[in-house]
Amino acid sequence: MKKLVLLFSACTLFFITDQLNSIQIKKLNSNNENLISNTNSLLQSIEFVNVPAGPYTSGKDNDTLSIGYSFQIMKNCVTNSQFVDYLNAVYTEEDMNISKTIVYCRYNGDKYWKADKYQLIFLSRDGCKIKYNNNSFTVERGFENFPVVQVSWFGANAFAEYYGFRLPRKDEFEKVARGLTGWNYPWGDKIEGSHANYWNSGDPFDNAPTPVGYYNGSSHNGFQTKDSPSPYGAYDMAGNVQQWIDNYYTKTKRTERLYRIVRGGSFQGIKSEIQSWGYNDLTPWQGYPYTGFRCARSIN
Repeated sequence: MKKLVLLFSACTLFFITDQLNSIQIKKLNSNNENLISNTNSLLQSIEFVNVPAGPYTSGKDNDTLSIGYSFQIMKNCVTNSQFVDYLNAVYTEEDMNISKTIVYCRYNGDKYWKADKYQLIFLSRDGCKIKYNNNSFTVERGFENFPVVQVSWFGANAFAEYYGFRLPRKDEFEKVARGLTGWNYPWGDKIEGSHANYWNSGDPFDNAPTPVGYYNGSSHNGFQTKDSPSPYGAYDMAGNVQQWIDNYYTKTKRTERLYRIVRGGSFQGIKSEIQSWGYNDLTPWQGYPYTGFRCARSIN
């Protein structure tokens, strides 16, 4: 009798374990299907423009330099909606975690920074429209198509690497913004409020971010914009939010590891501060209400 009871218990345990494993596999497959779906959806929402190899105008003195390879760059900055898709796709305890309202992600390290987890995005800071509740990230309604801000350089880099992209380099960004025109801005030498979002420029969101690609010649609730792409068709290359660049800021050996370059200027900058030859530097582990990013990719 004892043998029959033991045999029955063992069979029952095997059946329950088998069912649990089956449920776990189905759940895993379902999660994987959702990840693939989210990834495909995001990739379909990103548009790139082509930038051919060749010369471009560089610096305030309009020197002619050249990039010896072709590449692509995102037409617009990464939006809140796109960044939320990324967060929901990769959020695991192993690769990413949340402490209070700061999301941390893993960085594989380089010559200055060891492999470790670093700040990715600051959810409670000014300007951030992304929230985390019940194990899910969401965007505040109405801000889906605005550029994501309060993302650190580490966060921008993590997004780019996950999708097989990279952050643009300093010279690439300037070439996209100016081409061989020698202009101060992507559209010409003169600027007014219908061209770009800068300090007191007069747009409906004055002194805050506008939706990506806003200055495309459309009228927005009575505010008429001028179509203001760069020579290669990228928007918001001047103003709105300044953008993280791959390069370190190398003014001195002492400061090289501390800062990454940002370009493009932002809604907090006056006209002269968003000129296409200018750049600035920021600490890579911090997020800012006026800083976002876009991705580039090499053409093999």
